[in-house]
Amino acid sequence: MPDITYRSRKTEFRAEAPADGQPMLIEGYFIVFGQPYYIDDFCEEVIDRHAFDNAVMSEDLALGQKTVANNAYGAQPQSYAVDGDRVTFWRTLSGCKDKFGWLMVTFEDKADINLVYLKPYGYQLMNSVKIQYTEDEKPSASSVWKDAKTFKKSEIAPAMIADFDDIRATAIRFYADVSGHSVGLYTLEAYYADDMKAAIDKL
Repeated sequence: MPDITYRSRKTEFRAEAPADGQPMLIEGYFIVFGQPYYIDDFCEEVIDRHAFDNAVMSEDLALGQKTVANNAYGAQPQSYAVDGDRVTFWRTLSGCKDKFGWLMVTFEDKADINLVYLKPYGYQLMNSVKIQYTEDEKPSASSVWKDAKTFKKSEIAPAMIADFDDIRATAIRFYADVSGHSVGLYTLEAYYADDMKAAIDKL
């Protein structure tokens, strides 16, 4: 899918066009296949993403890995968060009353990680976001989860970079306080940067 750049009054955004044509920008919304998306949800900031790719320069360890979520809307399953397509997305069920929305990514082998890139769906509805990890051999919702990074509501954005000390994990988890709202992820990407500080300094 081709990259398309849009400019708002505040910043420049890039979106990926669906196969049958370009998204239409109408009064702050994109209309794609008849569905409305907030511009901040659908797009990502060009400079930030390009800087991230150039700084980290390593493979996405979460790409195509097994996913489990607290629940998922049928047309937006949890696998879409790690499919490498930043337009598809996972989201929880409409009318879901769960206080927390979460998505777990399990690795085939233990993975060393110190950076996670997130693009939340419905970020405006999230009260907090945590990136968690576990070392359990058989990761599940009931595993012992440790916090690698926590974002307060004021820090939650359309695109987020979580950097933290090196961890070795069998699984990582996106864990958000959503107070019963339907939310999700366009993408969750996990990386190991050999020199994480230098990578972050480039952003």
